[in-house]
Amino acid sequence: MTPFQLECAILPYNEGAPLMPEVIDFMKGQGLLPFELSGVSRPAGTLVQVDLLFAREGSPLRPDHFTF
Repeated sequence: MTPFQLECAILPYNEGAPLMPEVIDFMKGQGLLPFELSGVSRPAGTLVQVDLLFAREGSPLRPDHFTF
């Protein structure tokens, strides 16, 4: 399956749009979890939004665990 990239707001800059925790919860309900941060937006130095990549649980793109 192809991963999804979604813009996730950290701060409410788009009236009525969900913030990052709501997006992650919704995507988890669809069987998708974040696996990579692909971009950030910092106008005037403040982190406002991040671009997250999501993949299906169990996808090779998102291992079940990691060890250092």
